[in-house]
Amino acid sequence: MNRKTLLVTFLIALLALPVLAQPPGKGHGDFLAKHQQMLVKQLDLTADQVTTLNKLTTDLKAQLAPLHAAGKATRTQLKAAFANGASPDPAEVGQLVITMHQNRQQAKAAMDSFHKSFEASLTPDQLTKLKALQASHPHPRFQNRAARGADPVER
Repeated sequence: MNRKTLLVTFLIALLALPVLAQPPGKGHGDFLAKHQQMLVKQLDLTADQVTTLNKLTTDLKAQLAPLHAAGKATRTQLKAAFANGASPDPAEVGQLVITMHQNRQQAKAAMDSFHKSFEASLTPDQLTKLKALQASHPHPRFQNRAARGADPVER
């Protein structure tokens, strides 16, 4: 191994150390907590608004948890139907796909309700700031939500 390759490898390993030293993430919960902190700061939420946001988030998690579990189970069933290499029963596959669609629709309704309730708790100035944040979001689904006033979960 030449000196240049060894140096590059060492530098890459050195840069990776901080990432490796971090504790494992907490999944969506960690993301939601960071997202809430950002909203509190960016929108300058009052204590009452923070309480409302926390309650809405807790309620949303409770509504989405069974839908996520059901979706995972349905995807497992769908994967198993195709695992044998034989042609699966079209009616069974169709019913699983319909179930997945219904779960997504229920999740979308829960998200719509969350967004409407949260937006109702904001002042006009905060709502304007929220729309600007959504429009500047790097993911197009959120940008479209700000433009249409719709939910970013749409597929």
